[in-house]
Amino acid sequence: LIETLQYGIPTIAWDVSSNPEFIEDGVTGWLVTLYEVLGLKNAIIHINNNDPKSICLNGAESVIKKFDTNKNLSILAKIIS
Repeated sequence: LIETLQYGIPTIAWDVSSNPEFIEDGVTGWLVTLYEVLGLKNAIIHINNNDPKSICLNGAESVIKKFDTNKNLSILAKIIS
């Protein structure tokens, strides 16, 4: 999931577990209610009928911000010290 966002691939995921932590529905990707096939179908149709470029860019930027090594090491150093 993180890798697809990072590479700017249109990403659809079930709205379970930690997926909402990485995907903000309609902003960085698309979340679909678990086992809701119609919702999955609609997300796919939406991607096919619209240019998902801005959402894909948002997803990639989100990953860069959340997984910035220097930032995360700085946070860890503050916790440890």
